[in-house]
Amino acid sequence: LLLMVGCREPMTETTVKELLQILQRQFTLLKESTATVFPLVGEGEEARFIPYHKSIVDWLTSENRNKRDSSYLDVEEANWFIADKLLKKVKITWRDTTVDAKDFVIEEAEELHQLGVKVVLLERKIQDTTLLYAIRHLTSHLNSCQ
Repeated sequence: LLLMVGCREPMTETTVKELLQILQRQFTLLKESTATVFPLVGEGEEARFIPYHKSIVDWLTSENRNKRDSSYLDVEEANWFIADKLLKKVKITWRDTTVDAKDFVIEEAEELHQLGVKVVLLERKIQDTTLLYAIRHLTSHLNSCQ
């Protein structure tokens, strides 16, 4: 659920499997266990996890709830989690070192965004849904981390 409440747009089956590094059997269990709150909507490669209602995400991430409640999900933690997975996906090497999301400086994220803007022009040629998600949203996830 952390992945689903933190994403900037509904994620495809392929993207979820790749970011979570799970096999089809594990994915089937995930899909079944989240179906009431995040059903997989659509067919084939276009199927995406979509919240049943926005209030579900609001409730899961509400800071007014007890943070010890096992169903509470921290939005900042979700952003770190997704940013780290996306950085590994795009295999970014920044200033000669491989970066962990928590070591990434926000000013560097802005430089990456400037590069990303140029890369967006290639989106239509890129078939990898996870890479497309990374190009569109990595800097947003990084900027949401404090």
